[in-house]
Amino acid sequence: MMPPRVEELLARLVAFPTVSARSNLALIDWVQEFLKDAGFSVIRIAAGDAPKAGLLAKFGAGDGGTLLSAHSDVVPTEGQQWSVDPFALTPRGDRLHGRGTTDMKGFVACVLALAESFRDTPPARPVSIALSWDEEVGCRGIPQMIDHVIPVLGKPDLCVVGEPTLMRLAVGHKGKASYRASCHGEPGHSAMAPRFTNALHLAADLITALRRE
Repeated sequence: MMPPRVEELLARLVAFPTVSARSNLALIDWVQEFLKDAGFSVIRIAAGDAPKAGLLAKFGAGDGGTLLSAHSDVVPTEGQQWSVDPFALTPRGDRLHGRGTTDMKGFVACVLALAESFRDTPPARPVSIALSWDEEVGCRGIPQMIDHVIPVLGKPDLCVVGEPTLMRLAVGHKGKASYRASCHGEPGHSAMAPRFTNALHLAADLITALRRE
């Protein structure tokens, strides 16, 4: 059963329609003031190419402690047949429905509820929060934030990324790398095609080798 305060915060977060095609500034404004009221020092990092921003926040001083990492954007709802308003938290049985409840505003709500508790019970070690943008469309926000993380927050002992994992601890995830391959052939008349190197054949061989790998 979700604690009432977490559910209240989740409802507020879901109400911000932060799909990647739109601005997230209204949510960022609200979270920034929330964390300041909770006693955090907060730094705002504006996107260089869109009306969006991220936050780096810290409670406590010095290196070490825990970094809680999340993103503010959600995937679109256009063209989908929702039976409830996707941007209004709707209880159904033992579930709460709304865009981003799992990925990952549910985690953000838990983080904010935890942050709020520090005014009365300060943690023994620093606790930091990183809230980025545009994760759903290629992790575009965090590259603009990454160089600020350690200078602003210090180096944490542990980073918890609140992506949904069915409540099982995951200590790693596949990464991704992109490369460009150019295949060069030889021009020749189609009647004598076998005498020349076809770039498409080279590309097909490359794809086959990659699939084997």
